[in-house]
Amino acid sequence: MQRIRRESSLSALVYLDLDRFKYINDTAGHDAGDKLLVEISRVLISKLRKEDTLARLGGDEFAMILRNVNTGMALDIAEEMRNALDGCNFHYDGKNHAVHGSFGVALMDIEGMSSGDILANADIACHVAKRGGRNRVHIYEQANDEKNIMGSELGWTNRLREAIRHNRFVLHYQPILDMSYIDLNNLPAEDGALWKRHASVAENPLHYELLLRMAGENGELYYPDAFIPVAERFNLMCDVDIWVLNEALSALKDVQKEHPHVSFSINLSGHTINADDSLPKIKSLLEKHGTNPQSLVFEVTETCAIANFESASQFIEEMKCLGCRFSLDDFGSGFCSFSQLKCLPADFVKIDGQFVKGMSRGSIDRAIVTAMNDVAHSLGRYTVAEYVESPEILRLLKVCGVDRVQGHYVCAPLTGLGKGRA
Repeated sequence: MQRIRRESSLSALVYLDLDRFKYINDTAGHDAGDKLLVEISRVLISKLRKEDTLARLGGDEFAMILRNVNTGMALDIAEEMRNALDGCNFHYDGKNHAVHGSFGVALMDIEGMSSGDILANADIACHVAKRGGRNRVHIYEQANDEKNIMGSELGWTNRLREAIRHNRFVLHYQPILDMSYIDLNNLPAEDGALWKRHASVAENPLHYELLLRMAGENGELYYPDAFIPVAERFNLMCDVDIWVLNEALSALKDVQKEHPHVSFSINLSGHTINADDSLPKIKSLLEKHGTNPQSLVFEVTETCAIANFESASQFIEEMKCLGCRFSLDDFGSGFCSFSQLKCLPADFVKIDGQFVKGMSRGSIDRAIVTAMNDVAHSLGRYTVAEYVESPEILRLLKVCGVDRVQGHYVCAPLTGLGKGRA
């Protein structure tokens, strides 16, 4: 997109989704599927012009950037690719497998278009090609295609843009409680009573993790599982993260007028951590709202931090120089080793909830949580346990030595911070 703006040329993005690839994987095995992907790559490369770019996006999806093309040329190239696949019979273990693909073409010709828009448009066109019978090429038509896909998952791209544009996101606040304030000899039976007791003391510090929801047109609330994967796929996560941060800092400024000891945990995506303009944007928002950086803990998932280790470490270090703190979220759910944890400059380690929930059912999960907690402490990190759903789990976590807890037993997410404490 940057090149197009500089050169005033026209390019196109082509999405390719192999038809019924899962059938070959399921019937011939994953080794056959892997060999087929290699063969497909060779066929596509043989038909590609020198100035074009081919990439595998994952699974059975490929994409091509076609440079210096008009509508007719883009369609001709995509059709040539389709014919090449159509004529490719894949041989494996004495059997032949027909190979077909659905192609979606999106021209980069709309004023003000972002990279996320292009990705969404090409994916929509590919979706229309599949719905039209597969093994065909479809070029994105703005007037018709968006109406056709509004009922499908791809309709979320439009809903997300509308939510960002018209402030249809909603923040909820889940309390995180320091174990040092909990009296195990006097635990209430009902959920939420523990936090109410703690928040009723004016001098006590209050910490909340901010949780994102999206409001529908009829007032319904959508949870992150419904829209975050789409936002990640279509490069919208940076916009979502910046919206959350701006709203969070505004809310923090208001609530600290009455209760100065309130602090927030805010989730950041890997897209934001890797974006070149994220740090200037975040610093600008901190200055705009006059926020004390020590009131903020940014949460980064383990898989994101390790997948982008160098950029994540650099980002964290720069933000920590401002006074912000960092938490490694969902620790234990991915592939982060203890040696990698040693190199990450995080202040907190949030133990993945799947192990916390299982503590009351068996000794293995208790042993895992204990090990994570001990190693984190030996590296100078504080620990947070999520999904604390009962007094029994809270007691077990206390025995393990976990520093902070959150979950429905402590308090369910709050829809607002009335008077900074309720």
